[in-house]
Amino acid sequence: MISKITSQFPSTTAPHVVSIHSGCPVGESGIYEWYMYDPKLDSIISPLLFNFAGSEERNTLQNAGLQPEDLFPPRSLYKELKTENITSFVYQSRDYTPSPVTEAAFEGTQVFPFTSLSEVCVALLRDLKANEGPAYHFVYYDKIDSIGHQYGPESDFYHAEIRNCLNLLEEELISGMDSEKGKTLVLLTTDHGMSPTDPKNTTYLNLDFPELIPMLDSSQNGHPLVPAGGCRDFFLHLKKDKLQDAISLLQEPLAEKAEVHKVHDLLEAGFFGHSVSENLRSRVGNLVILPYYGESVWWYEKNRFEQNMLGHHGGLTREEMEIPLLALCL
Repeated sequence: MISKITSQFPSTTAPHVVSIHSGCPVGESGIYEWYMYDPKLDSIISPLLFNFAGSEERNTLQNAGLQPEDLFPPRSLYKELKTENITSFVYQSRDYTPSPVTEAAFEGTQVFPFTSLSEVCVALLRDLKANEGPAYHFVYYDKIDSIGHQYGPESDFYHAEIRNCLNLLEEELISGMDSEKGKTLVLLTTDHGMSPTDPKNTTYLNLDFPELIPMLDSSQNGHPLVPAGGCRDFFLHLKKDKLQDAISLLQEPLAEKAEVHKVHDLLEAGFFGHSVSENLRSRVGNLVILPYYGESVWWYEKNRFEQNMLGHHGGLTREEMEIPLLALCL
């Protein structure tokens, strides 16, 4: 079966990684983007990298007093499976496994860090054949996304990586499974789509709209709470009495490039799901800029925040929100 489903909003990695491991949608988990505000640290952080936004060093938030359990939802898919006597396995890149985040998120499961897709196909087939009882195997492969960021989703490189992935799955995994038993369901999907972006045409708010800077809310140490979200869904933390001023400043000049929305309106309309936790409300900004297909709006700080990618995601375009679901019973 091949079908089309939709991503969650924002259509980006962080909320979906948390959702797939916890079972919590974005509104409940409170993890909504790659960069987001954390009220305990009063700073913009990167939850999956577990560091401060703009930092190159990973896994530094524990030193600042934040533990993974302070940030991520307590619910765990793997703990729930274990109570039902279902064995679980997670296969994820060796580049970031293990880490404080994975150790918390993967409690109750068996973890296999891998380097290549061929390696994980062989390991997965081995584990499928070795395990006789009910089991759940989850593989996260990030190279298609990485190639899309680097070369763009319309590039030959991107399409070649997709073909490479599907061919390897067919040759190294599917062909080696016993299709006569009919007891294994293979599901293949992605967390989001992608829009092309052009670094040369990126609008940097602090450069093009310097009068916006004093409108931004600040941490207790005086640093503006920026940037949150991504270049396809830029969430602004504005002083409450400056929200309408910021809309007036940005809406008309960005009219051909992006939509500008109050986050409250999107929350009320259900864009973050039917149930919205206090965790999300305390972390998300109050204004969001959603660029049109092919556009990008971001924040510029040399060597910290720049938009150098030819493909990105996070927004509400069809190309970002529509994703495939393939199901095969073997």
